[in-house]
Amino acid sequence: MWWDCKVDSQSFRSLKFRISESKTEFKIHFDVNINGNGLDIRFVLCTHEGFQKLTEWMENRTKSVLDSDGQAVLDEVGLPVTVEIPEPEIGAVFDVKTNNLNRTVTLPPGDYALLLDNTHSMVTGKNLDLHVTETGDEENARKDLPVTQYLDGLPSGVATCVNDANDCYVAGHYNQCAVMLRKGLELATKIKLLQSGTPQEQLFDKAGNEIGFSSKIKLLKTKNLLTSKNSSDVENIKWFGDTGAHGTMRVAEQDIRDNIEPKMRSLFEVLDLAA
Repeated sequence: MWWDCKVDSQSFRSLKFRISESKTEFKIHFDVNINGNGLDIRFVLCTHEGFQKLTEWMENRTKSVLDSDGQAVLDEVGLPVTVEIPEPEIGAVFDVKTNNLNRTVTLPPGDYALLLDNTHSMVTGKNLDLHVTETGDEENARKDLPVTQYLDGLPSGVATCVNDANDCYVAGHYNQCAVMLRKGLELATKIKLLQSGTPQEQLFDKAGNEIGFSSKIKLLKTKNLLTSKNSSDVENIKWFGDTGAHGTMRVAEQDIRDNIEPKMRSLFEVLDLAA
């Protein structure tokens, strides 16, 4: 992608990006050319945590000297005496001053920021063209979820949800994957109820609203279409989906691979939906 911006004097700009866990290796190439005179811009590639520490320091590089009572020491004209704050250690991937940056780095998954620091220069309006190229290790890319083997035999709406969930999984978006698996399973329970002869009006409350997922699960149990163990698995998948959509906990790859996805395969066997 191209990123065009202007970096004024005494200011900085940043490009933030995330590398997901969907690939075991990720290479990113930075190609920068700056139009303008004056001192070089400082380029720092670091983690998001390092970026936060560095920018906080750049915005406030001095601190007041305090006396033994914790009060600011004043000079002869009554102004606070200040001292320089040392620049924090951030373990940058690279930290260089240049007008032309051409570098490829291999990065593990995580949150990163490329900082463009022009705070040392008095020259205004440095125009910068940044070209970022991303490549991944395709050979070791995340493989499809086994549940995709059911796609051809599922009703189209359920198959679409499962396929979307798989795309999220391969891309490393596990919260979204859990949400789509939950959505697909709720649709599957509704279809199973209808395919088993349940009157459609039983799927709606007195106000004419469709009953919720938990109510559909209870209805399946009432009609002996789910065992207690099966319904517990459905509730488990529902919980992860709800967490992915509304909770603060991040769904992990292991949650999908070892917990949610195997239960989905088992439930599709039990529900035995007609396409």
